[in-house]
Amino acid sequence: MSGAIGEIEFEIKPASGNRFRATLYTYHPSRKWNAQVRMCVSEREAMRWINARLALRGFAEAYDLSGEGAQ
Repeated sequence: MSGAIGEIEFEIKPASGNRFRATLYTYHPSRKWNAQVRMCVSEREAMRWINARLALRGFAEAYDLSGEGAQ
């Protein structure tokens, strides 16, 4: 199938100026690895962005932002 995602990875790293760099990597068998990057003002914003990108691709959310899963 054209455009099918074979694998997906993501990461959030601290960046300069108290910002966070959210990166979503998708692997397409025909196009290799593709990265989407967004600079965020908070780690929570980065988590929301990654969750939204995953949802658009039909994957489950990576982070529970409701607070119910927090310990």
